[in-house]
Amino acid sequence: MPQKNEFEEKLISFFNAENNRDRKLYESFLSQDVEWILYGPPKRKVLVGKDEYVKNYDDTVWLEPKDKP
Repeated sequence: MPQKNEFEEKLISFFNAENNRDRKLYESFLSQDVEWILYGPPKRKVLVGKDEYVKNYDDTVWLEPKDKP
């Protein structure tokens, strides 16, 4: 099996953090300049900035407010 490079290792760590609901590690991979485009439904939405992205992610994927323990 081919050896993984540094980029592949970081990408695997990012997805592992997401899958394991490790919010602190997951957020450490995000830039303040992140821009994410959702294409619906119900409509196209553009999220700009780490805080907006994380809040939307909490509300739609992790389905819990960021402030909950």
